[in-house]
Amino acid sequence: IYMARKMYREAVEMYQQMPQDSHVAWNKIGIAYHQLGQLKLARKSYERSVKLNPRYAEAINNLGTVAYAQRSYRRATNFY
Repeated sequence: IYMARKMYREAVEMYQQMPQDSHVAWNKIGIAYHQLGQLKLARKSYERSVKLNPRYAEAINNLGTVAYAQRSYRRATNFY
């Protein structure tokens, strides 16, 4: 609900209450940070998600989106 209402900080707090070994939770935390414009925190969250599940395509794609936003086009292409 917080994400739909664009209350991203509150969404991060709620997602952090989820199990810390959940790759889905870390990806959602990354999305919330991404929406806040905090790309470094978003990248770290996506990386944690990928570390927990190396085949989780959504988090890998989101890493590409962060790289693209940072104008690192070659890295972005590799993630995509």
